[in-house]
Amino acid sequence: MRHKRELQYSSMICVATKDSSRTKYEIKKEGTTRGFLTKGEIRMLMDGKPKNAKQELYRDLYLFCAFHEVVVFRYAQSA
Repeated sequence: MRHKRELQYSSMICVATKDSSRTKYEIKKEGTTRGFLTKGEIRMLMDGKPKNAKQELYRDLYLFCAFHEVVVFRYAQSA
């Protein structure tokens, strides 16, 4: 709710400003390098004990998605 109120307030300020139509916004794309987990790092995730149930859920979801992508990729290659 707080964010909605702040967004409404900032939009009111923008409308009230004379030069709001002259303001230009730019979105710049930043280059990144993608890294991948090694088999050892994935094994550490699988064997590690999370601190609480929420972290355990996040770990399980991450591992499920990671292995799901591997299965789909291998299936697509074999077809």
